[in-house]
Amino acid sequence: MARGVKGSGAAKKEPAGEKKTRKPYPTFDERIAMADAKIKQLEELIQSRAQLIAETEAKLNERKAALTKNQEALEKAKAKKEHLIELKNRPEKPVRLKGDPAEVKARRQEAAAKAREARKAKKAQMEALMEKLAQSGKTIEELMAELEK
Repeated sequence: MARGVKGSGAAKKEPAGEKKTRKPYPTFDERIAMADAKIKQLEELIQSRAQLIAETEAKLNERKAALTKNQEALEKAKAKKEHLIELKNRPEKPVRLKGDPAEVKARRQEAAAKAREARKAKKAQMEALMEKLAQSGKTIEELMAELEK
């Protein structure tokens, strides 16, 4: 049938003789049972959320530890870079010219003469010490024992 015409069948009406029945209000025992169910549901919810919070805190602590570790590694890398830059920018050591062979030979002879003089002076000191030790009449062992006291 056409639109807007009465009796088109689009909206079917219920027979007038039947009325909807209302749902009865729950009794006290039913209401107590529903409250118990609600309490149980909320306790489970709280427990699951507490567990989730604990897991999240554990993950957070792990991530904080990883963050501090990475920050330390970053500081170490920056310090290494600065050190390398310092090494790069450091002036080169002056090249020491050895000179001709005659000069080198003269320097070596001078150094050897100084070393000989130092050995002679040390030997003279040792001989003087040994003379004084002999004059005192003590042995080396007795002197060592005295010095260790």
